[in-house]
Amino acid sequence: MLNLILWRHAQAEVGDKDLARRLTKKGRKQARKMAAFLREKLPEKPELWVSEAKRSRQTAAYLGRPTRRLAGLNPNVAAYDIAPILGECGENQTVIVVGHQPWIGDLAALLLNGNGEVAARSWAFKRGAIWWFEIGRTADDTLSVKLRMVMNPKDI
Repeated sequence: MLNLILWRHAQAEVGDKDLARRLTKKGRKQARKMAAFLREKLPEKPELWVSEAKRSRQTAAYLGRPTRRLAGLNPNVAAYDIAPILGECGENQTVIVVGHQPWIGDLAALLLNGNGEVAARSWAFKRGAIWWFEIGRTADDTLSVKLRMVMNPKDI
């Protein structure tokens, strides 16, 4: 079973150069809290994938694990574009993807709708929040997706 954790980057500064935006003081606190929460729950060797955006990399850095930087996770991509990237995941693996709205909410909708369609409106992820999915295959080889947990930094 694949454990897929979608983690929206924490609160970031406003700015014209999107990939250069950094975490705010509040964002650093959000990322630190969520990373501490995740460390207690994660298996030993999760994969940590981040976009090229500074705020995504800063959020992930609080886990203190190596990251894989992927342009395919940048803020301007669509959820449908991420499916091929997720195809690289192994069955017995945990992958944490630090990403951006709206694609992160759209990806959650794709996973949970089960019909390959995004909801009419993007599902909202709070800044710094995680959605933890368990993804596997049933006996007849259909995809099985379960939402294991949703957690926001302010609830920790």
